Amino acid sequence: MPRSEADRAFVRRVLNEFLERELGEEMARVCRLPHKERFEYIDDMIDYAESKGAKFDRPATGVTI
Repeated sequence: MPRSEADRAFVRRVLNEFLERELGEEMARVCRLPHKERFEYIDDMIDYAESKGAKFDRPATGVTI
């Protein structure tokens, strides 16, 4: 059964509120980006961290994808 536009808007609003509450405004915005733009943004974040001296020579622990 197809959902009405009001139902879809409600689900989008609830999802957006959840993402902002759990991840913060910036990461919630990143989560809503299209897949390609999201990975470009993350690559830029990694490049910025490396330029500030962050080292990625050890694997991350406690992080799952």
